[in-house]
Amino acid sequence: ELTILIIKYLSQKLVKEPELMNNESLVILLIEKISKKSSLDIVYEAFSDFLENNKNYTFISKMVNYLNQYLINEPNGLNFRKSLINKKDNEASDQNYELFLKMYKIWSFNPISLIVFCVITEHFQLTYNIILNLIKVQLDNEYYLHLGQLIQLLESNLYDYIRIRLLDPIKNIYLIKALYGILMLLPQGQAYNILSNRMCNVHCERICRNEAFCAGQLQDMLESDHIDPYSIVP
Repeated sequence: ELTILIIKYLSQKLVKEPELMNNESLVILLIEKISKKSSLDIVYEAFSDFLENNKNYTFISKMVNYLNQYLINEPNGLNFRKSLINKKDNEASDQNYELFLKMYKIWSFNPISLIVFCVITEHFQLTYNIILNLIKVQLDNEYYLHLGQLIQLLESNLYDYIRIRLLDPIKNIYLIKALYGILMLLPQGQAYNILSNRMCNVHCERICRNEAFCAGQLQDMLESDHIDPYSIVP
């Protein structure tokens, strides 16, 4: 397909010309122009295929950031983003799930972009696990800036469907934990205050009561003469 050939040509040109690659606004504009000519699933699969065969990790990280910036801010990308939503919450096709896995692998070269990607596709447990592993990564100011942009993004009308999930904190416990993890990573400032104010409206005491109840029930089971402790191990 013509779109795939254009993406391959552009990607090769960006690899050879670092000064062009460093022009963020221009690269994102080029991604936008290509995306207007084709469907986003074809565009993002083609970019992912090229990056998968590239060994320049700095280039991959930058390109993932640009692709992510366009993906999260494009209003017309709503259907594509929703097609990648966690299969537990959406009957996505196997093809969409395979694309998510392919993008997840490439997005892993940029930890903050990966967090954003997992949040907007509602893979909240993955998001939480990634945040826990960020302690192994040396975060610079640019990473913190992107975390702040994520908070601003979640406050926009594009992602009201994620905010609504905060009304049911027990069902969406990993979303809660992920957002608190981001809160702990952020230095105090505007983004920190915005997220902190949002989380103050989440009834987390329900989670605590539920976990305490489950812990009590489990302890009763273990202390009972009628229950083999190893029988509850999956």
